[in-house]
Amino acid sequence: MEVPYHPPVKRSVEIAGHKTSISLEPVFWQMLKAAAAQDEIPLNALVARIDAERLEAESPPGLAGAVRIWLVARMVEETENGVVLRTVEQAVANAQAIVRKYTGDNPESSVDAFLANRRKEWGE
Repeated sequence: MEVPYHPPVKRSVEIAGHKTSISLEPVFWQMLKAAAAQDEIPLNALVARIDAERLEAESPPGLAGAVRIWLVARMVEETENGVVLRTVEQAVANAQAIVRKYTGDNPESSVDAFLANRRKEWGE
């Protein structure tokens, strides 16, 4: 497999009603689109979720860095012997666990509800 070297591409996204842009290499844009499709949510909603998670960090990275870290973290698993790549099934199970963490299996929870709460927090 040939590694697709390419400079970052800037794209606009919307997080809780605020437009911003992110510069990512095309391979990361492809991975992000695939993750959104796998989670059956819009790309903007996934970026909003990543943004919310990064803001909880003690020393949050920039949004583009957080997206890259999130994508890589989704594909690897830390073991006592180091880091190993996850299988697709493991990655899906991990994504489902993250969803349960934020929704508590509450059928009333949704990305739209999350974004509405973010808008309230920002005084919109």
